[in-house]
Amino acid sequence: MFLKNTNFSFNKYKYVFLIILINILASIISEKSWDYLGQENNNYSHVKKRIENFIVPSLNTQDGGYHLDQSMIAVGSGGLFGKGLGEGTQVKHKYLPEADTDFIISSIAEAFGFLSIFLIISVYLFLMYWLLNYAKKTRSNYFSLIIIGYLSILLFHILITLGMAVSLAPITGLPAPFLSYGGSFTLTCFIMLGICNNISHSE
Repeated sequence: MFLKNTNFSFNKYKYVFLIILINILASIISEKSWDYLGQENNNYSHVKKRIENFIVPSLNTQDGGYHLDQSMIAVGSGGLFGKGLGEGTQVKHKYLPEADTDFIISSIAEAFGFLSIFLIISVYLFLMYWLLNYAKKTRSNYFSLIIIGYLSILLFHILITLGMAVSLAPITGLPAPFLSYGGSFTLTCFIMLGICNNISHSE
C-alpha cells in the first residue's frame, strides 16, 4: 500500500514538473519569436503588427492596422440599407484594400448595408443546418465524418471572414465561401457541397 502511494506521488510530481518545464520553454520560445517578429529585416515583421492590431484595433492605424481601420469605416458607413452598388467611398476610391477578396464582407456591408449581411449570415446558417442534418441522417460514420469535416472548413472560413470585417478576428486573408473573388476556392467549395449532396442521396 505504501509503495503504491509512493509511486502515485512520484508520477504526480513528475507530471507537475513536466508541465512547469513545458511552460518555461514555451515562455522562452514565445519571447524569442516575438523579438524576431519585431525585427524589420525579416519577411514576417507584418505578422507582429497584425497581432498587435488584433489585440488593440486602434493601434498603428496607418501601418498594420490600416486594413482593419478602413474595414470598420466601410461597415459603419453602410448603415442599415447601404449606399448602393458602386457608391461606397471606401471601395470606390480604393481606400479599402483587397475589397473583392479578403474584405468582401466589408464591401457588401458598405454597398448594401447590415440587412444584406444579415441575409448572408442566414444563408450560411441554413447551409450549416443542412450539412449537420445530413451528417446526422447518414448511417455510415465515415460519410458522416466527411460531411462534418467539410462543414468545419466552411464554418472556419465564415467565422474568420465575418470577424475580420468588424475586428473580432485577426486578418488572415481567408476568402469568404461563395462570395470572395477567386476561382480555386469557390470551385473547391462547390466540390465539397457536391460530395455532401451525393452522400445524402446515396443513403
